[in-house]
Amino acid sequence: MITVPDPAALLATLRADGHPGLPHVDVRIGASVMDGAIADSAERFQTEPVILSDGGPYRTEAGSVVDRIARHLGCPVIQLGRGTVRADEETVAQARQGELRQFTGADLVSRGDEEILLRAFSIRPNATTGEDERVADGERTTVTIPAFVVFEGTGPIHAPRAYYLPPASPDFDPAAVIEVLRTHGVRLESVAEARDAQVDVFTVRDTSAAAEEYQKHHERKATFDVATQRRTLPAGTLRVPVDQPLGRLVFQALDPRADDGLLVWDFFDGVVGRGLGTELPLYAER
Repeated sequence: MITVPDPAALLATLRADGHPGLPHVDVRIGASVMDGAIADSAERFQTEPVILSDGGPYRTEAGSVVDRIARHLGCPVIQLGRGTVRADEETVAQARQGELRQFTGADLVSRGDEEILLRAFSIRPNATTGEDERVADGERTTVTIPAFVVFEGTGPIHAPRAYYLPPASPDFDPAAVIEVLRTHGVRLESVAEARDAQVDVFTVRDTSAAAEEYQKHHERKATFDVATQRRTLPAGTLRVPVDQPLGRLVFQALDPRADDGLLVWDFFDGVVGRGLGTELPLYAER
């Protein structure tokens, strides 16, 4: 469900466009389309409910939130727009054609110099708490500084058609990686029988890890040599296709060259931390 500036005008437009029997519709912000909405939706509607959707998937492990609510209430969904749906379709089409380009990094760039207004302050005790606080009561002045508020993508490459995660082994257990992918609603395919495949193999060229912890992780930096080689993919290997609506997320999460992927968040540290010449337990299908 979405927030609109004037719900009455929206409903009038929808009725005029072929939905004359629309009841009063509960128009709420996106945050309300969460699990709690399922519990209270039936009480909110006195007549047959209708969900207005902006086309956004609001995915969870159990599926699209909008679809879950619609099934629970047994009500129709009216699509207000197709922006997100169209973007998903374009992602799938480009991935299938091998034309999905993704940035592996981003630089913060200046949009130019801008004037910033500053004012001197004094420190006074708060009248209620007695604690010192800053009070802006001094001279005003302006300074000109570069404004770094724009990101530009760097290192563009064509995304592969899929990634392969071999089954757990003494060297590496992909369970944590798989959990993240499933939590985001990424589609995974299991390889039923062992097979040989030509894949891109990533071999560690250089790597280091941050000494300080950040959000319970140690940032991992690594560069790789990439070569197309034949590998045997055992039964139970997971294939993660890029030709799905979340294909761009698949790339950013799994590709070891992406600067904010799972490798950077130390999900592959048990292997990558061994250093030079180590083969990553992740392959890319071209």
